[in-house]
Amino acid sequence: MCPGSKARSNLEMTTTSITLLEQLRRPNQHKAWTRFVYLYAPLLLNWAARNGFQPADAET
Repeated sequence: MCPGSKARSNLEMTTTSITLLEQLRRPNQHKAWTRFVYLYAPLLLNWAARNGFQPADAET
């Protein structure tokens, strides 16, 4: 789990924090990128699996 965040109970997200998006635009925002990956990697992997991608496709 990403430090300082609550556990997610589902793989559905309807909004993205404006603050997070602003942080991602700035260089060297490692914590923001860690949070982004924590939030979106499971969503993207779930979407890919539903659309026929194999688990190995995520490794590249």
